[in-house]
Amino acid sequence: MLDALRSTAHSIGAVVVLSATVACDANRASGPNFQYIIHPSSDEVIVYFYREARADAPKLSDWIYAFDKIIRLDHGGYTFQLIPPGRYLISLQSKRDAEDLWFDLKRGQTVFLKWDYVSKGDGYESKLVSIDESQALKELPGCRLMQLDPGGRP
Repeated sequence: MLDALRSTAHSIGAVVVLSATVACDANRASGPNFQYIIHPSSDEVIVYFYREARADAPKLSDWIYAFDKIIRLDHGGYTFQLIPPGRYLISLQSKRDAEDLWFDLKRGQTVFLKWDYVSKGDGYESKLVSIDESQALKELPGCRLMQLDPGGRP
């Protein structure tokens, strides 16, 4: 009987560990749905990043390099950054890779950048596309706020 209880306890422990591991890699677009725009002060810029949940979306990297940090953006997620005005590198590649995008962001500006996909031969290429506010407001309500994992990683 004691051996059966130990075996059950080990099995439960393995399930808990496996569940925790899966949860770490799960889609973190699990916050509230987008509802309204946060307007920047006259001295700041706000940049919204979003990625629609699409059934045909290929499995590509989930990372954006922007503002000297790495930002995770899962399918169906959105996030935003409040920053000072200036010239910024925003890329789906690392800081050193090609296809970097430079943006000159002005005081009081709100910018919407959509993660999109282009079919390219035998695969897909992801890209960031600047979207006007009216189009972004049609697409963003289907997105959920990105959440940090329990370990605080992006």
